[in-house]
Amino acid sequence: MIVEGIGVRAIERLGQVHRDTVLVVLEVAGRKCARLMDARVRNVPFEAVEVHELFCFVRCKESQNTDHRREIGEQYTYMGVDPHSKFIINFTVGKRDAVTTQVYIRDLKKRVKAPFQLTTDGFGAYQNEVYFTFQNQIHFAQLIKEYACPEEYMVGERRCSPPECIGVKTKIRSATPRPTGSARPMSSAQT
Repeated sequence: MIVEGIGVRAIERLGQVHRDTVLVVLEVAGRKCARLMDARVRNVPFEAVEVHELFCFVRCKESQNTDHRREIGEQYTYMGVDPHSKFIINFTVGKRDAVTTQVYIRDLKKRVKAPFQLTTDGFGAYQNEVYFTFQNQIHFAQLIKEYACPEEYMVGERRCSPPECIGVKTKIRSATPRPTGSARPMSSAQT
């Protein structure tokens, strides 16, 4: 029922079980899926990997995390996705910092057979960690989005949605990554 989008309390009513039971079953299933993924997705020859980050907050917003505990506040789910099949290769949950980036990139190395093309956003921790983990075994590029800055974002309460994306710059970090949707290597003149 959870896979179909039904909430925990609705499952409690429909299944006539306590919500803690539903959460325990969900946790057991999640752990088994994680073990299966960890065992099966190793040294797979993907042509390309795109890294995306999903933002959320756990228990409180970061401004309310006065104890500075790593497990609460702002959290990011780093995901490596094959752009062709949309297969999620690996994931890591944590703060958006060098420590979590290191854990994520080292896990990615175990799962994808080099050489392949890696594309990330412009977060600075990727550049160092990809270099130290893969050396020059992969093609690596960063896509850096440029956003408009209308005046409504500059004053008062900031809206929840980001400003409009007005452009994307590609920074080649190693080897010759291909532009998205292309079959030819990108030259340094195209950046």
